Amino acid sequence: MGSLLPIIYNNGNQILQAPGLVVIRNEMIHETRLVPLDGRPRLGGSIRQFLGDSRGRWEGDTLVVETTNFTDRTAIG
Repeated sequence: MGSLLPIIYNNGNQILQAPGLVVIRNEMIHETRLVPLDGRPRLGGSIRQFLGDSRGRWEGDTLVVETTNFTDRTAIG
């Protein structure tokens, strides 16, 4: 699996799953994306985060993650 960020160096990831939550951890700078699966509401539109606000759901065997609320200080598009 490639990096969550558009880089080549040190792009290992760790994926953990617990009831109602998937955690994706990137090795490069140890950022951790929490992906709730429990249908909780999104953060308010005025709250911005470097990795955004993720929510996930399963469609069969596929995890679908939708992320909003990125800060304007990131290169993620």
